[in-house]
Amino acid sequence: MYSRRWLLRAIGLGALAAGAGCAGTEDGPSGAAEPTRPATGRPATRTRSSTARPTTREPTTDAASSTTTDPEPETTGTEAETATEPETAESPQPGWSERNALPVEQSAAGGAVLDGRLYYFGGFETGPDLNAVARAFRYDPAAGVDTDTGNDTGTATDTNGDAGIDADDPTGCWDRIADLPAKLWAPCGVASDAAVYSFGGAPPNSPYRTDDPPTDRIFSYSPGENWTNLTARTGVRCPYPNWAMTGAYDSEANLIYCVGGATAVTDRESATDHGTDSDSVGRFDETRVWTFDPVTGTVVDPDFARLPEGKRWATIAIVDAGGRKSLHAIGGGRGVVGPTDSNYRIDLATGAVTAMTPTPRPAFYATTANPVLDGEVYLTHARLGNDAPKNGYTTRSYRYDPGADRFAELTARPEHVRSRAVDGVIDGRLYVAGGHVKRYARNDLHDAVRYNERYIPPDE
Repeated sequence: MYSRRWLLRAIGLGALAAGAGCAGTEDGPSGAAEPTRPATGRPATRTRSSTARPTTREPTTDAASSTTTDPEPETTGTEAETATEPETAESPQPGWSERNALPVEQSAAGGAVLDGRLYYFGGFETGPDLNAVARAFRYDPAAGVDTDTGNDTGTATDTNGDAGIDADDPTGCWDRIADLPAKLWAPCGVASDAAVYSFGGAPPNSPYRTDDPPTDRIFSYSPGENWTNLTARTGVRCPYPNWAMTGAYDSEANLIYCVGGATAVTDRESATDHGTDSDSVGRFDETRVWTFDPVTGTVVDPDFARLPEGKRWATIAIVDAGGRKSLHAIGGGRGVVGPTDSNYRIDLATGAVTAMTPTPRPAFYATTANPVLDGEVYLTHARLGNDAPKNGYTTRSYRYDPGADRFAELTARPEHVRSRAVDGVIDGRLYVAGGHVKRYARNDLHDAVRYNERYIPPDE
């Protein structure tokens, strides 16, 4: 006789092989390997019931309005099982766990959280080049569970990868949404209370292998209206062309703060090449912090504050410290020089910049988009630099307390090394999706991954 676990595993793997998932997507390749651990790809699933799912169709674009529109979903009937006994919900355990994987291998995307869902757009595919895409997705971490009854209506997986149903802790679902109006990698993604914004970004292979410069265009997306090219519609632009800029939204002031970022070769005094003698076209970073009003759709202050050093891929967080609302720009990179340990606090009332305690080591972090839980900033998946072992990819993760101005290393580490992921906080939980590992021994291959990990801090 076969064991129950064996049978459940067989059912789950069979469903996966048959193309199990949350919605139609372009494709769904398996997860890519990473240096120290075998790839898991998408967790094995077992479907308890059939549910209404959108069928992916090509979005349409109205040239006159510069608006890209999602097609209306086609749905099928629903046959959900009825629970015979009420179930008592249990809180998931603290620490890291695997969630439903990104449908495709895609890294260096823009991302933001709107209405409890994580948006993932643009970026590049696996390859030695920077194969930028316009593809976009939306992740709902609560999908698959009837919130009225707690009964499963879709798919879920237990955290050790065995096929099964856990109605109290769904792994979530990804849906394909309308593409960005352009193929861009490293756009800056930020959401207001009503829409998702994409600032800047670089076209395919830009700026390293093409004459096409990074862009200064701004796009917006709302679930009711979809993507709009604001630059084409109103003429609004970022103050400078950029990629790898990061930002965050202050809901009280209703302002989006955009910080630094890489920029094209320039003689602007607000940009720096960090004193290097390199002739790389990617050596310049901006020092400016600028603000955007999502209600009026305008740049409010193109030069709100300046960092003592320009940097890209910085972790940006808005926190309350000492009774004052502040923005932190932590870690990140300096052109072709390498990662930095700098930690700058910008007073949002005055624009004053203060150097705070540096990070434990100079590093890029996978979490860059306001990764704040309970007033503390979480920096995960530290990448230390090319000259470190395994090119600096680690699972080291830290928590920064802005009130005490102190870093502490997390005892629980994520499973997969990667950088250039998309992150977001939803219902007090941190999600880290996608990213890549650069394989220098394989012609500088950008090995994009599909991993989607969630972190729940322990109760203290």
